[in-house]
Amino acid sequence: MRAKKEFHRPLLLRCFTGCIAMTLTVLVLQKLSVSNATAITYLSPLLAFAMAVFFLKEKPGAFALGCSALCVIGAVLVVRPAFLFGKNGSTDAKWYRRSMTSFVTSYLFGESLAIGCAVVVVFTQAGAYVSLRSLQKVPHLVVMQYFLLTTTLVSLIAMLVVQHGKFKAGLSLETGGAILGTGALAFTEQLFLTRGFQFDGAGVLAAMRLLHVGCEFAWGVTLLGTALNPWSASGAAATAAGVLFLALCRVHTHWAARRSMRRMGMQ
Repeated sequence: MRAKKEFHRPLLLRCFTGCIAMTLTVLVLQKLSVSNATAITYLSPLLAFAMAVFFLKEKPGAFALGCSALCVIGAVLVVRPAFLFGKNGSTDAKWYRRSMTSFVTSYLFGESLAIGCAVVVVFTQAGAYVSLRSLQKVPHLVVMQYFLLTTTLVSLIAMLVVQHGKFKAGLSLETGGAILGTGALAFTEQLFLTRGFQFDGAGVLAAMRLLHVGCEFAWGVTLLGTALNPWSASGAAATAAGVLFLALCRVHTHWAARRSMRRMGMQ
């Protein structure tokens, strides 16, 4: 499967920015507290709106911008970052336990490096969203093919570098199953994500992706018995409301366009 020459540049940008975003996200989560890292990366939808307006000449309405901002605010409230709520009020004190490697890297390099990487993730994610939107005329399976090829090659190179040229498996059955399950779910996510950006604006879809934050909170409370926090509950509700309003607006616009076409056909 090949893409036309005119789409080579945005396709290369999508593969490059997407791969960098995924790689640095892992690095950020290792060196920065989970709440701070995720809160920073959740700002990417707002940057995607700005980049879509500048590069793709998209003109999102005030309603879409407001709902997207509501999604971002809700996602930040769910994770309760330490720089806003303090160490005792953030999710890091109750939901997550940082590894010894995380403490060592934070001590050696400081969290400024991880914060810088998180900022880079924001820009690369927004760039990936905008490039996906510009590839709406390219079959989504073609885009997925080149993106998976790029990430696979980069992962193999990274494994060889980290393991000094030798592949070392040594994984338990549970760990291997978790890795395979994560890969399968990530593939499904990227498949629907790539397809979705062919139908709607970059900023809107980037904001709607934040619904997973509310789902994680709901599953944590119902399945894992996580304590219900008022801030996180209100944030999950705000994110769900923002996504619902965006979806209803999209459905209303779709049916209004269909009714208009029917009227034109009857005349």
